Amino acid sequence: MGEGMWRWEEIMSPRSAHGKTKEKTRRRDDIQVASLPVSVDYPRSGEVVTSRAYTIRISAESGIRGVEVSINGAKWRPCRESLGLWWYDWAGYMPGEYEIHARIRKEDGTTVLSPKARFAVSLS
Repeated sequence: MGEGMWRWEEIMSPRSAHGKTKEKTRRRDDIQVASLPVSVDYPRSGEVVTSRAYTIRISAESGIRGVEVSINGAKWRPCRESLGLWWYDWAGYMPGEYEIHARIRKEDGTTVLSPKARFAVSLS
């Protein structure tokens, strides 16, 4: 498979070693992405952002209309798609604690919300 191509594969989770479950993951080179319909990859929960600008990375299933992010419950902002992932360029923030959600809009009009990621910003 060519460089930069995505492939779906089943992997064994700890429970599946006993024949109970399998997980489907999406893998690109050495990047593994969970099989949730949408998830915030970076910043990770518990991460401390120390730069004055940060690009948020979101993974989302294919066949969707778009991805948006909301930081601390603020207005939903559109993300851009590139290389099979979604990105939001974030700047102008202050030190403190933050929560981020991502959401997708499916082709049928339904909306799916990601699990919340909690992180902090510490600027020197």
